[in-house]
Amino acid sequence: MEDLGGGLSVKFDLEHRVLPGTGAVNTTSNNQFWDKSIVGITSQTFGEVTLGRDYMPLFYSQYLLDPWLNQGVAEVGGTTYAFAGYNLGGAEARYNNGIFYKMAANGFTVMLSSSLSEEEDVDNRYGAAVNYSAGPLFVTVAYDQAPSNVDADETNSLVIIGASYDFGMIKPRI
Repeated sequence: MEDLGGGLSVKFDLEHRVLPGTGAVNTTSNNQFWDKSIVGITSQTFGEVTLGRDYMPLFYSQYLLDPWLNQGVAEVGGTTYAFAGYNLGGAEARYNNGIFYKMAANGFTVMLSSSLSEEEDVDNRYGAAVNYSAGPLFVTVAYDQAPSNVDADETNSLVIIGASYDFGMIKPRI
C-alpha cells in the first residue's frame, strides 16, 4: 500500500502459487495469478475500489462463518461452492475481470462486486454482502448471481444468512 496523502492510498496484491519442492508454477488453473490479482485505490472516507481477480463478497462472509476457515476436509464452501446446487465449476469463488467495492463503518462492512464477462452472450456476474461485527457478535447477509453453465438463458443465485457469537470457550455459528 502506498500513501498518496489526503487519506488516499493505492494498493496492489498479486498472489501466485508455486510448488514448494521445486519452485515450479502450480498449474492447477489457467490463471498465472490463481488466487488474487488486484490493483486499487483506498479512501479513508469512501472505502476502497479494486479491479482484477478476487473472491466474491459471499466467499468472505462464508469464510468468517466457517469454523475451519475453509481449510481441510470439513470446510463449508471450498472454492467451487458445490453445496445447495450452486456448482458453477472451476474456481468460481473468485471473480475474474472484476470490479470490487468495500466500505467499513460503525461495525458494518459492505462489499459489492461485478465480474464483467468477456464472452459473447454470457451475462455479467454480481455479488453483495453486508456484515455486522460488534464485540463477540457477527451477522452477515450475502448474495451472488452468476450465469448458468448449463443454460445460457438462466442464472444461478446463492444467498447466505448467518451469525456467530463468541462466548470465549465456544463460538456457535448458524
